[in-house]
Amino acid sequence: MKTTGNRSNKTAVALPIGILHVQTTLNNTIMTLTDRKGNTIFGFSSGMLGFGGSRKKTRFASRSVAQHMVLRCKQLRIQRLILAIKGRMNLNFLTSLIKKGRKISIVQIIDKTPKVHNGCRPPKMPRK
Repeated sequence: MKTTGNRSNKTAVALPIGILHVQTTLNNTIMTLTDRKGNTIFGFSSGMLGFGGSRKKTRFASRSVAQHMVLRCKQLRIQRLILAIKGRMNLNFLTSLIKKGRKISIVQIIDKTPKVHNGCRPPKMPRK
């Protein structure tokens, strides 16, 4: 029986296309790369890179998350990305994603931000 104890072969597999899920909030930027089936490959956030407190929500933090994501995508030899953006449309990460990842082409951009509806029923007026 032959055993495959070398795990370095998993990173050598080139993905033709990946889905980059980006969640931007008022306090953080979270990026997760998945394959077409939805299996998570890896993820980055501004907290993982050492930013803490009020520095996590800055433009520089979101740009550095995008730069680390591009470097990791180049290691995995990903040629094309589909962006799925959820949250407020703060697109600071997108400029650095385009500048650093010149060999990675963005195929499609999907907006997954939840739509606002009328919401819950408001409370009754207080009696006088």
